[in-house]
Amino acid sequence: MVASIFGARCGSKGLTLYTSQSNLRNRFGRRPLLLGTDLRVRCPTSSVFAEGSMLRLSREEDLPLVRELIVDGARAGSFDSALAQPTNEAAYFFSGVRRVVLEHIWLRPAPTRETQIAIPAAIWVYEERYISPRALGFFALRGAGHFGYELWLAAIQPEYRSRGLGKQMISEILATPIGRRIMVAQCDLHAIGARRLARILCQAGFQSARQGIACEWLANPGLTPSALAWLKATPFQSASQH
Repeated sequence: MVASIFGARCGSKGLTLYTSQSNLRNRFGRRPLLLGTDLRVRCPTSSVFAEGSMLRLSREEDLPLVRELIVDGARAGSFDSALAQPTNEAAYFFSGVRRVVLEHIWLRPAPTRETQIAIPAAIWVYEERYISPRALGFFALRGAGHFGYELWLAAIQPEYRSRGLGKQMISEILATPIGRRIMVAQCDLHAIGARRLARILCQAGFQSARQGIACEWLANPGLTPSALAWLKATPFQSASQH
């Protein structure tokens, strides 16, 4: 699944089981900021875009932008097309995205379907004040079990594509302490944006670990052999289903 410029998604192991969605914050004690404590990260790079750029943890007011970019990508065939439709499935997905922004967790059904797996997750927005007062795009990470994080979703606003900003955003992500722990990404084999992301990640050292009919797993070269074996055995899934 890929957003309008590019995106990534992959399977991940959960951390905690819940019998319902209630009292999630109480069970964690406080919001589970498991992706790091730096809410604003300035990432120095040598790029001409670096000065004034910033990765910022998303807030509730960023939700319309995130949803707009996901729906735009779904209509263009980059994200799951179901996310562009007024269905219960789409509503459930976006309620999950809202939870990621507000509580920093993503819930997915456990195999028994009687419990839910709570996975640490967060969405950051990418700002470039010299280009626009608005956020240019966003990216999302989710926990991938004991071996790091997955690059789950990413998108740039349509008017800022083909200007190198998507590559700059990913480069800045990978330069952060959290970004250096991104170990996996699942990219569509046919969507243009997904191939752009795959090229960027491969330039950063990621390697194709497995290819299916429609998607491929990309793995950080630092992934352990046991984790790589798990990745190769993990089925491809649509994000709207998990």
